[in-house]
Amino acid sequence: MNAAEMRQVKFFKAWAIFLVMSTVGSAAVGFLVGAAVGALMGALGTPVRNMQAVASLIGIATMLPVSFLIYRWSVKQFILKQL
Repeated sequence: MNAAEMRQVKFFKAWAIFLVMSTVGSAAVGFLVGAAVGALMGALGTPVRNMQAVASLIGIATMLPVSFLIYRWSVKQFILKQL
C-alpha cells in the first residue's frame, strides 16, 4: 500500500468512527432532551402535534453541537496526530 492509499484509509477510518459516534451521541442527547421537553410540555397540557414540532426543532438544535464536537475530536485524533 502506498502513502496515498494509507492516507485514504486514515480519512475513511476517521469518517467511519465519526459517523457511528455522531449517530449514537446525537440519538442519546436527543432522547434525553426530547424526553425532558415532552414531559414538561405534556404536564402543561400541550397538544401532541405541537410537542412533535417542538421536539423536532430541539432535536436538530441539540444534534448540531454534538456532531461538531465529535467531528472535531475525530479529525484531531485520527488525522492531525498522524500527519
